[in-house]
Amino acid sequence: MGAQFAEELSSRVVAKGERSLDLLSSTVVCTIWQFYFTHARPCIGMFLGIVRSLIVYLRLDRPIDVVLARPKLPKFPDLSEMSGERTDEERRIMVTCFASFAMISMSLKYDPIRWSPQHEESCQKLSQNLHIFGDQVLVAITRISKVSIEAASMIQRLSEDPEYAAHALLHVKTLRLMLDQTKSSLTPEQLHHTLVQSFLHATYVHIYEAALLHPPTSPMSQPVLDLQRTEYLTACMYATKKALDNYVSTSMIHMNMHSILSFSHAAQTLYKLSVLDYPGWDRTMVRATIDVMWYFEQAACKMEEASEMLKPECGDGVENIYSHAGPAWRSTAAIWREGLESAMAIPEPEVGPIGEDSGAIGFPTMDTSWLSIPDDIWFSNFFAR
Repeated sequence: MGAQFAEELSSRVVAKGERSLDLLSSTVVCTIWQFYFTHARPCIGMFLGIVRSLIVYLRLDRPIDVVLARPKLPKFPDLSEMSGERTDEERRIMVTCFASFAMISMSLKYDPIRWSPQHEESCQKLSQNLHIFGDQVLVAITRISKVSIEAASMIQRLSEDPEYAAHALLHVKTLRLMLDQTKSSLTPEQLHHTLVQSFLHATYVHIYEAALLHPPTSPMSQPVLDLQRTEYLTACMYATKKALDNYVSTSMIHMNMHSILSFSHAAQTLYKLSVLDYPGWDRTMVRATIDVMWYFEQAACKMEEASEMLKPECGDGVENIYSHAGPAWRSTAAIWREGLESAMAIPEPEVGPIGEDSGAIGFPTMDTSWLSIPDDIWFSNFFAR
């Protein structure tokens, strides 16, 4: 199916030069559900590039009443004339793209789509469709994603600029306030939706993650600042728990890219909290309170349940996309467990003054190349091999 879709997409976009809202919508849908039939890492960049180009070509990223200081271009048969107002279909695809790019940029470091007045207008219009709950969900995840993009930008700068990292905790409070305000503007029905919870918890994790990048303490550190960091680390731990609980409470056959990336990022953050070396931070307590390996086992069980649920539809003896997922996931979990136990066994190093070369910020020296969840677990057709 993945090869068939890639061939059809290349034929329409490259060979035939097709540009339409239907093509954009179908590409976004396939991007969100692509882990069923493609290898994400090489394919997701292609999908996102096509989505960006279609948004620009269809002029969805520009005000509808913009006046160009140049002669009017001739009509193109595949490009409809702009009406006086955008349709709800256009608004839905705009906010869906924004939210999807935000989740992907949070987890896979792709550039997000910038917030614009068009997105605000789309949210306001769609929020008026009270009889369409799907529109209310789109508005909720879009407004949450606006904050998550700010958090992602902060995390990126903290990772690249050690001097900026010294002020990491100052940004957490501002971003948390922004997200709290966004959350308070949502209805109980919106907040109860699984997808909204996935975006909300993932964003809280990303905001508090800044505390992990704060420089290690020294004898000259301010006690108040250290207590604040501990507070944010604890909040981050419980935010990962909420994100992981939301994931394991949902049937695997209803999972899409948003849910999976939220789980992946939360699990990796919880691992970092479980091995963090920081005075006053009890990493043994972290694992006793929220064991990342327990969630790995739950994920494997959910995959096996999904495989059993699909058997009646696929027929006896016919493998489905989850047939091999459980064993593959447990194999990856064994690697995580080995690395986690190895890190816990390393003696705690002495804490030196800020600025000294003491390895990774607050973490034992260890090989973390295995930390990322392999594409073969989520995003490949090897499930059905």
